Amino acid sequence: MSLAPLWPAGTGAEEQAKKLAAANPTRQHLVERLEKLVADYNAGSVDAEQFFEALKAFIGEMDKEEQRAAREELTEEELALFDLLTTPEPKLSRAEEQDVKRVARSLLEKLHDLTGAIDWIRGQETRGAVWTAIRQRLNELPENPYPQALWDSKVDQVWDFVLRRYA
Repeated sequence: MSLAPLWPAGTGAEEQAKKLAAANPTRQHLVERLEKLVADYNAGSVDAEQFFEALKAFIGEMDKEEQRAAREELTEEELALFDLLTTPEPKLSRAEEQDVKRVARSLLEKLHDLTGAIDWIRGQETRGAVWTAIRQRLNELPENPYPQALWDSKVDQVWDFVLRRYA
């Protein structure tokens, strides 16, 4: 959904929300929130003053989110993996968060090695190596907060992310 008729597509907040969501799929809610905010305004559900106050607050939240990787001492790619492994669950202790960050860094390093091959996605052997690397690295996650069903779900989410990001 474009932000028209309020303003032309590709303007600041819309571009920033889409950029954040493209870098990290767990941020898709930002695009949806902005679209709802604009739709409510366009439908007359909120007046201009309410809309611009909400938009200003939303932009502040996006700015904070954009700086979160640095606060977490992760790269944007590492943060995307970390978020996939922790959102919406499990809730982790600080020590477990550090373990998950270590796993995200390690996995990303391995993925860069494996997906650097030209057209890696078409080669069954290379594709299998990527799948195996994901499973092996995620086996290093703290066991308690990742019961088997959640672990399986996280493996699938990371695999989907890798396919979209590196294919």
